[in-house]
Amino acid sequence: MDIAGFRSRSTSSLMPAVSGVPPGFAVQRRHGSRKQPLSTGAKALLLLVLLGLAWLGIRRAGRKQAATAADEAATARTDGHAGTTGGAVVTSGRGAGNSGQHTAAVVHGVASLHSAKASGRSDQALLSRIERAMRLVPSYRGPGKAETWPFFANANRLLLASHGRLMWYRYDTDEVKVIQEGEGKHLFYGAFTGGERGVLGEPTSLWVVAAPFLEQQQGSDDHKEWLLQLDLENGQELKRVQLPSKFTHDAVRRRDRVYVADTGEGKVLELGFPAMDALRELRLFTPKEHVNTLAPTHDGKLWALLHNLGSSQLAEVDLASGKELRRIGGIGSKAHGLTFWQNKVLTLDSEGGALVAVDTSKDPGSNDHVEKLWQVSEPGKYLKGLCVVDDVAFFGIAPGAPRDRRADPSLNCELAAFDLQQRLLLWRRQLPTHGLLNVVAAPHLTVESTTYATSTRALISYRDKPQFAEAVEAARKWALQQEREAQGAHAVQAVQQQQAEQGERAQGTERREQQAEQTAHQAAQQQQQQQQDAQQQALSHEAQAQQEQAGQAAQVTAGAVHTNAQPQTHQQGAEALHEEQQGRQQQEQQEQHHEGRHVAMQQDGKQAALSSGQQGAPPVLALSETDELPASDPLAKFPPQLDSARWSSGLPRLKASAKSDGLRAGAQLRLLRADVASIRALVDNLEDSDWGEERQRASNAWLSGREDNLKQLKPGAQSILLLFSDQDGREVFRFPWYDRFKAVLEPLLLQILGPEDLPNILRLQLARMAPSSRLRQHVDTGGYAERGHRIHVVLQTNPGVSFHVCEPPERARAHGEPVAHEAPTCLPLHVEEGLAFELNNRLPHRVVNAGDEARIHLLLDVAETPRQQRQLRAGEVCEYGQVIACPPALTGGAAETTAEVASDGDAHGGDGLR
Repeated sequence: MDIAGFRSRSTSSLMPAVSGVPPGFAVQRRHGSRKQPLSTGAKALLLLVLLGLAWLGIRRAGRKQAATAADEAATARTDGHAGTTGGAVVTSGRGAGNSGQHTAAVVHGVASLHSAKASGRSDQALLSRIERAMRLVPSYRGPGKAETWPFFANANRLLLASHGRLMWYRYDTDEVKVIQEGEGKHLFYGAFTGGERGVLGEPTSLWVVAAPFLEQQQGSDDHKEWLLQLDLENGQELKRVQLPSKFTHDAVRRRDRVYVADTGEGKVLELGFPAMDALRELRLFTPKEHVNTLAPTHDGKLWALLHNLGSSQLAEVDLASGKELRRIGGIGSKAHGLTFWQNKVLTLDSEGGALVAVDTSKDPGSNDHVEKLWQVSEPGKYLKGLCVVDDVAFFGIAPGAPRDRRADPSLNCELAAFDLQQRLLLWRRQLPTHGLLNVVAAPHLTVESTTYATSTRALISYRDKPQFAEAVEAARKWALQQEREAQGAHAVQAVQQQQAEQGERAQGTERREQQAEQTAHQAAQQQQQQQQDAQQQALSHEAQAQQEQAGQAAQVTAGAVHTNAQPQTHQQGAEALHEEQQGRQQQEQQEQHHEGRHVAMQQDGKQAALSSGQQGAPPVLALSETDELPASDPLAKFPPQLDSARWSSGLPRLKASAKSDGLRAGAQLRLLRADVASIRALVDNLEDSDWGEERQRASNAWLSGREDNLKQLKPGAQSILLLFSDQDGREVFRFPWYDRFKAVLEPLLLQILGPEDLPNILRLQLARMAPSSRLRQHVDTGGYAERGHRIHVVLQTNPGVSFHVCEPPERARAHGEPVAHEAPTCLPLHVEEGLAFELNNRLPHRVVNAGDEARIHLLLDVAETPRQQRQLRAGEVCEYGQVIACPPALTGGAAETTAEVASDGDAHGGDGLR
């Protein structure tokens, strides 16, 4: 505050009174030869005295006005307000014995700065000076203008109203403060501030709608709905007003009017503020149209959002005439929220899971009046509650749940922040809403916080704080990762398509070559046949001519003998020549036959290479492909169903899309027998404390939120996390201890996956089962299990370890397999030391360690596309869930990708995990 101006105006008149020294002494000092300036302590004391006088003046004015307000309140209670149309006013005392509490609440509400200004001239002058010094203007500044104190510490917070709670959430520090519980009976809607102000001009009271759950309304005749006036900070109830409405969904205030959405009757109630007396009813809609959001504007209009239990609409109403002006459709399905931002209306396509902007100036028939700004990627999400502060849209994301679960205390929703300027999702945070999130508002900034986008001032704006910069940086990294994943998926598809086209071209070329060879061969055969026919014809003509000559010379005996022998000689020569030509022809046919077999074999080899899907390394046969199981082994009846593509190492993998088909897809794919001696040596040197939470919290990193699940399904099991993803398998975190095991693990990972698939790793962990322990039967769920491949490497085992995979009979019957018994089909897996195998973890499986020593496995979950990793710092603790939430103060600096922190590279791409 500007203390200098205040002191210059008041020091001259107050100094003699507060210092206790005569005025003449001050004159002596001014005319004396030696001037001694005031010390720092004296200045501080003078400042404290001045502030004390100001406080005493404010308190005096407050006491006078409080006494007047108490008298007025007592008179009002005597009158009873029986003739008020807007419903009975009920105090928070809920009985005659609590009138003192009501009086105290009223005194607290009216003992404000503006009440003090109504007192005597001296007090008014003092307050005027204080206001000028503080630059305090607690008046209406227009739509979307923040009315709070410029340096208000709690500006970056939101009011969240759900089916179970009313709470403040500070999004800059990630802090939650619950101020009201629904007590399992009420849900909260609407939020606007009262007229009471504090010393700094900040609002001190809050009005919200408290309504019983729909199920209670349907089953009881007494379903009263209330407007509650609460203390803004602690939620203490100050007053309540009964609403003459049914199934209220919203209540908003503009100046001296309050508008209530009576969804059950399809009408809008107009109340006078602050008396909350009913002024009129606007019967504009039907109950089926389900009006759920209201937005009164500064130009005398009222906008209403019609849920319609399906395709939603915006309706514009003229408040002066009470008539509907127009409707705008095509904005989404079962929509909620209505906030004006930059000449557009922002709303939520709740069922479609999208934040949309509606241009009301365009023709709805043009189909370009709605712009989708952002859409949730997961199916089944439901958006509700919308508020815009500093060009950041805040809205709720709820999991899909039936209506009877909306008040379930275990139902916690997410709050999302979307930067409208950069079109960037900043973050999504799960909060303890204890029910469906209905309203997101900022009533402490402006009374119209759900109608207009609010802009705070410099220094207190979220955009001016380091938390915003950290959120933007993290969001950009996430967007870049998603883009790279999409590019990787497109690249894989392009490579596969290119390979298929190359294969088709190669096959076409080979077919054309074969056809050309066959055509040439047939032509050669025809030419040879024609030559043979010509030669035989020539020989026959020659033989005939020789016979004619021999007949003419038959009279000469010696000549006859000579001429009789000559045609025989020529005939024998012709026959020999014919046999020689036939032999040559047969030899050529045999050579062409062998050449054709060789071409066919080459073609089959090329097709086999194409079908293996290898870009680099040739296929490597796994144990399941070379070492057939004996017929007595139960696993022999269920051979693994392999994917057409293989890892870049050449080893096969299970077909991910078929894993849910039960045992028909296979239970175990045995890959190879690995040398695990170096890994065993490092694991054997670990201390027992290295497997515990305390040590890993101190020097590794830790994920909280998994304890209950581990205790329930995996008692006696411990793990050391090296890489770990969220439940969906989208974001991967690299733990500090990865570097501790990197030298011995990466050669094995390269042997199993190959260099191109190392970035696909979702999870990498060492898992230890204590002796005489067991893992209860379970199925791995989540995106990481559905889209990934679970690989085990047995590091240490004993004869007492048994690993079983089971299939319930109903699943087998669903796939058309005849099953006569009702017991599940359980198969024992091979778990000898050094074996690397892929497990079909979409089948129920269990493990028992009945031996005397621990069972230790290396576990990998590998996706088919790459993932970018974020580096965690030593000692960092994050919360595990659908997403992994790390402390905001650390994630901005600690969440570097491995590409940024890794600099030591090799021929295989550094550590292979960038």
